[in-house]
Amino acid sequence: WSAHSPYAAAWPENVHIFSAQTPQAVPLPQLGCVVYGAAFCDPACGTSPLKGFHAPEDGNISLMVLHGEVGSGGNYGPLSKTDIADSGLTYLALGHVHSCSGLQQTGDTWWAYPGCPEGRGFDEAGDKGVLLGTINNGVVSTQFVPLAARRYLVKTVDVTGRAPEEALADFLPQTPSPDLCRIVFTGACTGLPLPTLEAIAAPCYYSVNLQDRTHMPLDLWRRAKEDTLTGLFLRAMRQRLDSTQSEEGQAQIQQAVRFGLAALEHREDPFG
Repeated sequence: WSAHSPYAAAWPENVHIFSAQTPQAVPLPQLGCVVYGAAFCDPACGTSPLKGFHAPEDGNISLMVLHGEVGSGGNYGPLSKTDIADSGLTYLALGHVHSCSGLQQTGDTWWAYPGCPEGRGFDEAGDKGVLLGTINNGVVSTQFVPLAARRYLVKTVDVTGRAPEEALADFLPQTPSPDLCRIVFTGACTGLPLPTLEAIAAPCYYSVNLQDRTHMPLDLWRRAKEDTLTGLFLRAMRQRLDSTQSEEGQAQIQQAVRFGLAALEHREDPFG
């Protein structure tokens, strides 16, 4: 909140804007409830907005709306679990984190981040909406209500051992989706025809974004004849592979070879 923000403009009478950094109260006697709130007035705030606050034990349901970071010592209203437990609140509605946390309880206080009502980029992927809550004798229950007309989705397609077009076709929805989808291709591939793949995927989503994170196929056994520890390891593993009949067992051995080679060759990625 600032004097130049939209929140300082004229609002309907049924809307209350908290403009002070210290908690203020809005009594709703017809509901047996008091709503507390504090404004976030600066680009950063390193102190807890609940510091020194405790809701009075007057028989009312005590709600609070805040912008803050739970379990963080950051600059956006850090809140410890102790702050929440000592607040005396029935429910603490939090903003700042743009993904839904699900309903939490610390001490006798319930709290949650509902997330944001609409994603604005692939860093805010998935369902977005609000929490519809009910309080009964101090017990809070919530239901997530999705609101986003379009979701940002991030999906992974592994093309190892398959034609990329075939792998993509198996992944795509059967009916057109209103969502925006980033499709990340992974696995071993000698070349990815991105324009062709984009033409296949485009009719299935409102918008598609393709990323190539594939790598060239790795010849697992190319060093098997070496007179080295790596060669000895590969020859021993090849004998195991040749004596294993099941496809599942062979797949496990080949995965073990990949991890073993990565360790012997000081690589972090066993598939690269």
